[in-house]
Amino acid sequence: MWTKDRLDYLLRAASGFDDVMVCDSISVCVADRGGLKPLYSNWTRIDLKLIHENKLFNLERFLGLSKWTVQPMIPLSLVRHHGVMQPERDYAEDIEFLLRLLHKDVGMVIEEREMYLYRRGHDSISRNPQRASIFRHTLEKLLRELDLSEPEREALQSRIDGLEIQEQYLNFVGAMKRGNLARCMKSAAVEPRILAELLRRLPGTLNIRRHQLVDKLRYRKR
Repeated sequence: MWTKDRLDYLLRAASGFDDVMVCDSISVCVADRGGLKPLYSNWTRIDLKLIHENKLFNLERFLGLSKWTVQPMIPLSLVRHHGVMQPERDYAEDIEFLLRLLHKDVGMVIEEREMYLYRRGHDSISRNPQRASIFRHTLEKLLRELDLSEPEREALQSRIDGLEIQEQYLNFVGAMKRGNLARCMKSAAVEPRILAELLRRLPGTLNIRRHQLVDKLRYRKR
């Protein structure tokens, strides 16, 4: 969902720049009383520091962000001029499209305001290990195909490495839910960073589960 003023705000934010995409922050939400309740913002302190330094991002600056989850408004003229087509997939197609445009020296203006509301559910496709694999393969393809600077290659490779851990973590969680403790122990022994990822994500996951349970109980009482 969008906030009511999102379109107008982003159009005004882009008015001082030529030929740019423009995006805002994503607010991760859960269902609550028939609507959405914000839980946390997409941007970390690292990201906000980069945005404060300069709102206009090129490819190298964008790759330096800790999170790439953005939903930009893109002028159709830029897409036509650079001939960049969005891949016909149902996952990771948007980030490939975005990175290819940035590689064409299309700038991106980033606003801090949270106007894009993303509903997080237990069955979100981003929590599927196969999707993490698709994302990783997409970035590996870009690493092979794009003529990148050394800092850009390092940033892209770092994200690929992180997706490998995410993929293993999601498989670990899946085995845990199925009660396959032997596989869990084997995975953790082979890749200890899985446990670190589990501890990092645990507070946020428990918070989301709590809100989902409260909303489900509230719905049953109706």
